[in-house]
Amino acid sequence: MRTRHTFAAICGLGLLAGGLTGCATRTRSAHSDRVQLPVRLPLYFTPNPAAPHSFSVNGAGASAVFAAGAVRFDLANGTGEATRSASVALDFIGASRHVTPEGSGRTDATVNYFMGAPERWRTNLPTFEAVTYRELWPGIDLAVNGSQGQLKYAFTLAPGTDATTIRMAYSGARGRLTPEGAVILQTPVGPISDPPPVAYQERDGRLRPVEARFAVIASSDDRFTVGFRVGEYDRSLPLVIDPALPVFAGFMGGAGDERGLGVAVDASGAAYVTGQSPTPFTQSPDAFVAKVAPDGRRLEYVSFIGGTSVEAGFDVVVDAFGQAYVTGGTTSDETTFPVAAGPDLTFNGRVDAFVVKLGASGSTVLYSGYLGGAQIDFAEGIALGPGGVIFLTGLTQSTEKSFPVKIGPDLTFNGHYDAFVAALKPAADPFALTVQDNLVYAGYIGGRGDDAGVIGGPRTQGTITGGHIAIGSDGSAYISGITASDQRSFPDGDGFGAVVGFDRTFNGGTDAFVVKVLPGGAALDYATYLGGAGDDQGFGMAVDTAGAAYLAGNTNSDERTFPVRVGPDLTFNGETDAFVAKLAPGGMALEYAGYLGGAALDQGLGVALAPSGSLIVVGHTHSSEATFPVVGGPDPSFNGAGENGDAFVTSVKAVPSSATVVDNLDFSGFIGGSGEDGAFWVAVDGAGDVYVVGDTASTPFTFPDGDGIFGLTSFGSDAGGGFDAFLMKLVVTP
Repeated sequence: MRTRHTFAAICGLGLLAGGLTGCATRTRSAHSDRVQLPVRLPLYFTPNPAAPHSFSVNGAGASAVFAAGAVRFDLANGTGEATRSASVALDFIGASRHVTPEGSGRTDATVNYFMGAPERWRTNLPTFEAVTYRELWPGIDLAVNGSQGQLKYAFTLAPGTDATTIRMAYSGARGRLTPEGAVILQTPVGPISDPPPVAYQERDGRLRPVEARFAVIASSDDRFTVGFRVGEYDRSLPLVIDPALPVFAGFMGGAGDERGLGVAVDASGAAYVTGQSPTPFTQSPDAFVAKVAPDGRRLEYVSFIGGTSVEAGFDVVVDAFGQAYVTGGTTSDETTFPVAAGPDLTFNGRVDAFVVKLGASGSTVLYSGYLGGAQIDFAEGIALGPGGVIFLTGLTQSTEKSFPVKIGPDLTFNGHYDAFVAALKPAADPFALTVQDNLVYAGYIGGRGDDAGVIGGPRTQGTITGGHIAIGSDGSAYISGITASDQRSFPDGDGFGAVVGFDRTFNGGTDAFVVKVLPGGAALDYATYLGGAGDDQGFGMAVDTAGAAYLAGNTNSDERTFPVRVGPDLTFNGETDAFVAKLAPGGMALEYAGYLGGAALDQGLGVALAPSGSLIVVGHTHSSEATFPVVGGPDPSFNGAGENGDAFVTSVKAVPSSATVVDNLDFSGFIGGSGEDGAFWVAVDGAGDVYVVGDTASTPFTFPDGDGIFGLTSFGSDAGGGFDAFLMKLVVTP
């Protein structure tokens, strides 16, 4: 099974500037067409904070560092525990060791590293379209650029310079020359190639081709040295030798797993993505926030947040001033995590939830700290309420002896895992005597059983996950989740008592739940189970202006016990189905509840409300178009095979009452390619356009619709090693 947020991702838990795949499609109510714009931005070259006078860049299954006299490629292939890795060094033999690369073609994007104390932060780092080694050998310059998503290099030889001066040695790979003249390097992650070179001179305003080929100088089991042999040319003119670097052809992503887990959108249409990625600064997985320009063609900033241990950003929200708030989990203490202001400046043990507020440029930290106790705590959802109050929800194993409870809704820990909800003051006081002084309220939701989902599968083993949060106009908090606690103890350890709800009787296995916390946090307005005799899990959460709550999830309870009503599908389809439900204001009745799925495994992981009142649902599916309800798009054909599934995105009509399932949907289709793909969260802008975030192990030749990313509007169309984060925008037209 795929999960939007997983504890495995934080314990074992994957964008360097450019480690995020972006693309756009257009969806219509009756059909879907891709936007065919052949625009792909360059790869980003970023000064490497871990090694002065060097630059980092990421490509298909690789990260590269350009330093004095050499390039290092870190390669990866596969996902999770099956990932294979290798390093290949490219040394420039006989070159000047004093020549360092210089950036050229500065882009608008900046990169920020928030690691440890403020004096260690690196902010507003520029990004470039190319790097140049000037006079690498006497009379020879080397320029490397990432134009159109491919890393290319070109040697420019001054008049009279001998091409045989250039010698390049690959270490860490066994090399050979093909009959066609390409260099093939065999590595533990598979073969990589350097195509035959192209050489030319410019004369009389025209490019004149010059015969050129690789020549093997030396070869051994782990070192392969080549140079160039060129034909006749005019030695009074410059000569350009222009091959393509090996490894780089394909999504922007590094040699490792990058996760895309949360997305938000501002009034201008800029998208904010959070997740997890390894970085060169710490060599460990960190949380990130990436701001993508409204046209989807460039990054405005990427900010990494972390310490010397492991972090992941699970959710993000943005305010009216363009300030991003991110939450997740960390195992780094305050000596290496970038604490500032609060709510808690001291790490509490094992895993803590964190919350960070960035300035509009992404280059300043306005608020950063922990929330947790002595055991495992991590936040899965974040939302903003009236007056700028910051709301968090997540999971905790910490009792009230160490977790900073205040006011409610429940001040007493109830069992192995409880959900928690916390409201944080808009501005923390760094001189507060207690953590509680920075909180409006904080408390538990749960019973004597596990109030979390513990699931496993070929991609996620022993992962722990929970629900999400949405805030009503009056400051009420609506929270979804998963519970194995029955009505004798749920939702506050003492049972329902006077708390009303649609279903106050536990149904078996695990049930999804929805609770509404009153403004101020002192009590619950309502609490309800949603489930049947099998296992039911609640993930997404949204609320409309009337106070109706919406959620998605997955269930293996069929219609005999699951409370189906109205639609979109009243019949269970097999194995595990996604479900969607709308709970009436007051929490006493369902306005609709039904399945969304096919004959195989289907999971609903995120929801968002469209201006039309339709509910946008995203998730993960192994069901093909033969049984999964497809209409319009974005892709009507399932792309996965074997253990690999696709992401899906579906728009459920405001009143899904038709007996024909597809008539209850505005559009519904797949996102994916040849590998494993999953969508974890979704946002909708004021125009009704849909932003989907997730991760993919598919190649750029098959993602996002089986036919490849090439030709789509994109700031990054190169797939990295393992999983890569992706962002997709669907332009919805009536």
